[in-house]
Amino acid sequence: MLACTVLFVCLLSIYGTDTSLILDSNSNIIRSSAEIEGRAQGAKTQVSCNDDSDCDRRQYCERRPMLNSICTDCKQKRRRCHSDNMCCPGMQCVNDLCTPPKKSESETNRDRQSPLDNRRKQRGQERDKCVRSRDCGEGLCCTRYLEEKRCQRIPNEGEVCLLRGRSKGPRAIGRCDCAHGFSCRPLSESYNSHGVCQPSEKQG
Repeated sequence: MLACTVLFVCLLSIYGTDTSLILDSNSNIIRSSAEIEGRAQGAKTQVSCNDDSDCDRRQYCERRPMLNSICTDCKQKRRRCHSDNMCCPGMQCVNDLCTPPKKSESETNRDRQSPLDNRRKQRGQERDKCVRSRDCGEGLCCTRYLEEKRCQRIPNEGEVCLLRGRSKGPRAIGRCDCAHGFSCRPLSESYNSHGVCQPSEKQG
């Protein structure tokens, strides 16, 4: 008891008579009132509210029985909730838990598409660079175009085509073969590297 009295007198001489001393119940340590007040000021300030519009974007107005309503941080995924406004943006309160919204049927089908389907959608258009014909979209083939290869349109009936074997050297701009069911026929007997796509002769 004598030791406690001596300690109190020493503390009183340090802090002065104008500062009250308080026993901190959490740690059984005697602290000055100024120190306790400083700790309280460091705590997060509570903002009173009437509805959610009074709070920040990631907060909601928590209504407490017999107490003032205050702005409270929104609930993260899998946290307990009672309404959607308690959950953080982009989530809903489902079965009393904050849950991300379910994907729509179209989004689910899009995620289920095979890599092959995605590649088909991304195939090159006319004049796009390519390495092989399957890099090009429907109705196109990959052929030489100046110093590189590009997707070119496949000629149909009556359209100009390139007669194979009649060119004297490599051509700067190539052409696709005729569409399925057509062959490249010369326009005349003259030696010309171009022809026209005509129906292939049926072998009987």
